[in-house]
Amino acid sequence: MFPAVEYPESEVTPAEITVAVAANMQHPFDALRVAFQKDTSIKIKTIVAASGQLTAQIRNGAPFDIFLSADNKYPAALQTSGHAATSPKTYALGKLALWSRSFVDSLPALSQLNGKTIRTLGIANPDLAPYGLAAIKALENNDIYSHFAPRLVYAQSIAQLNQYIALGTIDAAITAASARGIPQLAARKGYWLEIPASNYPAIHQDVVILTNNSAVDQFYQFLFSPAAQQILLDYGYLLP
Repeated sequence: MFPAVEYPESEVTPAEITVAVAANMQHPFDALRVAFQKDTSIKIKTIVAASGQLTAQIRNGAPFDIFLSADNKYPAALQTSGHAATSPKTYALGKLALWSRSFVDSLPALSQLNGKTIRTLGIANPDLAPYGLAAIKALENNDIYSHFAPRLVYAQSIAQLNQYIALGTIDAAITAASARGIPQLAARKGYWLEIPASNYPAIHQDVVILTNNSAVDQFYQFLFSPAAQQILLDYGYLLP
């Protein structure tokens, strides 16, 4: 963990910070924000999008204070290009899950999926969303990518993909396992299969500070606290 940054006594702690949040973290971050604001007077403005979209916005001067990515590559690239104030650090390990409207009892293994039960399979755009890239790898490693390639429906982010699930726009999706904790999805009929971590590269979700000030440092320290880590575990993430 990076040491807390010392600030002059005359500095006034900002009343609000802006946090760029990868779409898979949208609902878990709501819980983190509420927990953080219970003990501080600092308000949080949240910007949610795919990690690639957020990275592009940061490079174009978006006034974000801290970035919670869905991978470790985008934060590392921002550090290399001089857009980050600190080195990246992993705050969570993500997991993939298959959600389907097609199975009544239980889902088979991913390798057993076929077009008879799934006509359209949604994933996040692999060019923008790390979870989408991981989904492609999972399909390839189960030797079913070529079968599903013509049936893939691409969402711009995990958040949009989860909307497709909720609306029934697609038959199934490979999404973040944390989606199972979203109330509007939990209320829908759906069947879940957690995809073994061995099926895709590890999803190291990194955070990087963009603007150094006392409020950002407080939130950064909170993110690695036992309270925040428990929230992440409750949403299905693993701890680094």
